[in-house]
Amino acid sequence: MATTTIATTISSTIMIICIYVYVYMKFIDCVLECELEAVNNVDEDLRQSKQDTDEDHATRLKLLRQDLSSVRNPNKMQAIDIHYEDIVSKGMDKYRTLRAIREGNTKKRVDQFESM
Repeated sequence: MATTTIATTISSTIMIICIYVYVYMKFIDCVLECELEAVNNVDEDLRQSKQDTDEDHATRLKLLRQDLSSVRNPNKMQAIDIHYEDIVSKGMDKYRTLRAIREGNTKKRVDQFESM
């Protein structure tokens, strides 16, 4: 008799949990649909493409660099700043440096990496 009541209680609890999970999932689906409708209702002309935003960021970054270069005091530059300016003026960046390290044999790679 006691096992039957425990089994009934457990099955009732499991059923209640399943109902809560089902209701929660429906709620999440409703929220996601509302968000998608809000995104889909935006006029296509008003959307800004990723390429446009990237170009905008690049333009703003270029302007900020120009503003900072006019304010920069060359007498107060540290060794790492001078080294960075030298690398940038040569057209090197981290990707080119890594590509150059990957070229050649293992001994050359280890030597280049250790010299950094």
